[in-house]
Amino acid sequence: MKLVKASLEPPSGLKMLLEQLGTTGENGFMGTGQPANTDTLASYLQSLMDMDNGANLRPEWVPMTTYWLLDNEEQIVGVSRLRHQLTLALLNDGGHIGYYVLRSQRRKGYGNTILRLTLVEARKLGIQRALLTVESDNIPSIHIAEANGGQLEDERLDEDGVLYRRYWIDLG
Repeated sequence: MKLVKASLEPPSGLKMLLEQLGTTGENGFMGTGQPANTDTLASYLQSLMDMDNGANLRPEWVPMTTYWLLDNEEQIVGVSRLRHQLTLALLNDGGHIGYYVLRSQRRKGYGNTILRLTLVEARKLGIQRALLTVESDNIPSIHIAEANGGQLEDERLDEDGVLYRRYWIDLG
């Protein structure tokens, strides 16, 4: 099991993950915003490189690194996104880290693994405290946040009226 920084070379199984995630996402983890067909895969991967480098960002966005969680056969089982800093909007909802595990790979410990490894990357960026936001009905992710040292600060409602929790994880 390893966490690999996204590159222009797609890992095995990425197309399936993107199709499953779709353009809108799941449980607060945003989708790709574009279909997973071959024509757009290269542009999607390039957009990930741009976000990592802080290039071509919308004014309200911050640099963000995407990582793939690969199993021992080099198959993708999950994806995480690490925002390098927080805006006021991300401080309220979104936080530093979001992650997604393929539905067929859930309940195998991969959620815990991807968060733990992404927290290591956050520490390398100099982030002292990482914010994680979790929808309040997403019990598995609540357990994962707490198992990784997450301290519940509060619960809030998002713009759509969805209740979510805000967890801080000390990385110092």
